[in-house]
Amino acid sequence: DFDVSVNADTVYVLFDFVNIEPNDYITENNTLAVSWTRCCCTMRGDLNDDLKVIISDLTFMVNYLFKGGHGPGCFLQGDVNGDSKVIISDLTYLVNYLFKGGPTPVACP
Repeated sequence: DFDVSVNADTVYVLFDFVNIEPNDYITENNTLAVSWTRCCCTMRGDLNDDLKVIISDLTFMVNYLFKGGHGPGCFLQGDVNGDSKVIISDLTYLVNYLFKGGPTPVACP
């Protein structure tokens, strides 16, 4: 037995189980709570969410990678080359795109 509900961009699915001990995912009334959110990515490389890929995004990435700054609000927007990581190669990719005519950041899924 299960119920589905939608709240903004998140889908919640509740499954009912019998005789299972409660834990992080199973509630006291034997309901398994599962949720997922649709992709938040609007533009890879736009780390500061201003809808542009510009030098301030490089500054944001440097602060995140080297100075303990906040990560991008959406992980995928920092994954400029589409390899499922936000690392120095994304910074290099972004520098090449902005200053050397390199390829545009990979499209969001």
